[in-house]
Amino acid sequence: MLICLLDQYFKNKVEKMTKIRCLFNGHLKISKTHNYGLCLNKLEKHPKIAKILSGLCLIGYLIYCFPRYGIGTYLVAFGGASNLYDRIKRGYVVDYIQFPKSKYKSKVVYNLADFEIFLGLF
Repeated sequence: MLICLLDQYFKNKVEKMTKIRCLFNGHLKISKTHNYGLCLNKLEKHPKIAKILSGLCLIGYLIYCFPRYGIGTYLVAFGGASNLYDRIKRGYVVDYIQFPKSKYKSKVVYNLADFEIFLGLF
């Protein structure tokens, strides 16, 4: 839950940012991006469908996996909850972490909740 709260804190800070920040010799970029869809902006032209699918997936995941009570379950649940909260509160998910010098998908922008979900699934 702490990571979820930290993600929301960073999202609020990023929303107030006016310029892009590059860190670690340009390997990490902090910038504000609004994702109106799902992963990689899928369904961006249908944000209501994205919101409903996101909510249904989180509820289904909790019903199916939560009784197992593993750390991965908590990570996925809280990461998903953080992004769903954004979709409900803002109408979009705030993404802010990018790896511009990566040769794989350098245009993809993440947030802390995304890494929480990936780590939980792993």
